[in-house]
Order: sequence, then C-alpha cells, then structure tokens
Amino acid sequence: MSHHNTEQKKNASDKVAEFIGNNRTTLWIGLAVLVIAVVAFAIIDNSIQNKRDMNSNMIVELQDDFQKWFSASEEEKESLEKSFLEKTGNIIDKETSGIYLDKALFLRARFYLQKEEWGLASADFTKIAESSPDSYLASVSLYNGASALENEGKKDEAITMLTKISTDYRGVSPLLPEDWKQRRSCHYL
Repeated sequence: MSHHNTEQKKNASDKVAEFIGNNRTTLWIGLAVLVIAVVAFAIIDNSIQNKRDMNSNMIVELQDDFQKWFSASEEEKESLEKSFLEKTGNIIDKETSGIYLDKALFLRARFYLQKEEWGLASADFTKIAESSPDSYLASVSLYNGASALENEGKKDEAITMLTKISTDYRGVSPLLPEDWKQRRSCHYL
C-alpha cells in the first residue's frame, strides 16, 4: 500500500511538473500581471490617502481661518475674509460631493450668517441638505437655512424648510423636540 501511495505521489508531482513546464510562459505572465496589479493598487491607494489627508488639512485650515476672521478686528477682517472665501471656493469648485464639500459649504454658510448675508447663507445650507441628505449636517443645515430665510423675511420658505426637517429627519435630527419626532405631521407650523 505504501508503494501505491508513493507511485501516486510521483504521478501527482510529475503532473504538476509537467503542467509547470508546459505553462511556464503563462504562469510568468500571470505572476507579472499580479505584481503589476498589486503595485498599481498600492499607488492608487496612496494617491487616494494623500488626497484625503490634503482635504482634511484644508478643512482644518478653513476652520482655523474662520475662527481667526471671527475673532479679528475690523481692520484685519477684510484681508482674512478674502482668503477664507477663496479657499472655501476652491474646495467647493473642486469637489462634487462628500464630506469635504459639505464642511466647506457649512463653514462658508456660517461666515455668511455672521455677515448677515442671509440669502447666500441659506443657499449654501440648502446645497448641503440637497447634495448629502444622509449627512449628519443635513438637518442642521436645513435648520440654519430656515433661520437665515426667516431673517431675510422669507417666512414661508423658512417654514417649508422646517417642515422638511420634521418629515425627512424625524427621529434623527437633534433639532426637533421629542414630541415632533413622535407625530406624523408638524402641527406647530
């Protein structure tokens, strides 16, 4: 029986050797393709990570710039304002969706709120809710957008936004009173 197993092993190893011998070129090409794919994946992954790091750094820088502008004297605000709007504009123009776009829009909208430019603030807040309805910023942005519209005198549009919060974000929005979250419709508006 052991002689039979040895013969089977020889046959199996002979078959493997024969397969390798017959398909040597194909195996080398396959190995080369695999190595190239792994290297390409590593390069692409590194590129994506670098972009994420760059965008994260830009958002942190924007937050710092906003805080500097907010705390600056009136003389300093003008130059800081221009730089801040240019940086946020660059991100908003580059990004088509995602958290970096949302955060840049949110910071710029907060800037417009401070400047009492209600229409611009509301527009940026609305863009966030439209482009990223599942984002944690969506309901907060609608609320802030409604507040800006109310300050602009557009009360009906503000009520429409608040109603959207109560219908679309019921149960998840930190801005709705608990009794609104439990109701099917918003009776307070």
